[in-house]
Amino acid sequence: YDMLASGYLKEDEWVPLSKKARSMNGSRMVWDKNLRAVQTKDLIRGLVIPSGNNAAIALAERIAGSTEAFAALMNQYATKLGMEGTHFVNPHGMSHPNHYSTAYDMAKLSAALIYYFPQYYVVHREPGVETSAGKRTYWQRNTNGLVAYDPTVDGVKTGYTNAAGYCLVASAVREKKRLIAVVTKTQSGFMRESNAYTLLNYGFATLGIQGPSLPTSNVPGIGEGGQANKYPASG
Repeated sequence: YDMLASGYLKEDEWVPLSKKARSMNGSRMVWDKNLRAVQTKDLIRGLVIPSGNNAAIALAERIAGSTEAFAALMNQYATKLGMEGTHFVNPHGMSHPNHYSTAYDMAKLSAALIYYFPQYYVVHREPGVETSAGKRTYWQRNTNGLVAYDPTVDGVKTGYTNAAGYCLVASAVREKKRLIAVVTKTQSGFMRESNAYTLLNYGFATLGIQGPSLPTSNVPGIGEGGQANKYPASG
């Protein structure tokens, strides 16, 4: 977002898709296999909403020339923000012994994102994004199901690896007060959302602000992110 705000990167710019980006595994933004470029604004939505690892690589390569150089840039920002328990080696968060962070550092990063880039943060509350591949159109739901369940929740981001489990940084605004909750190492998409929502409700309750409770079992929009996030919208 800093690159957008500075003008170094343009929202309507077409970003090339390298072989590395097109072949990336894990959660993905859906795009046509013959596509060779995607606009920045669409890559950002593909990164934020369905948690597209391929979109992360494309943006990293455009900004820094390589994923390694981009990781070095990420570490510079982490240092500036005082994220003392964090070190990055890639832009997508896939497991690596030297790629790590803490719940506290993720809260710091999220607070900076929300404070400095509100004009871009609005993307994080979108319930889904429409993408296409060939003749098919897909609706990819936001991997953070809380944004569809509670309008006070406006982000922030999910994550998943075998080592870290299902993770979520969630944020909500109620009565002009914002709280951020971070959970890691949960066992499912529903559990990360349930735990994060419980933390948010607890925090707001200490401020005398009440909110709805999360259901005890899955409901539409909750826990439906992760790998299975492609829903044909048209045939």
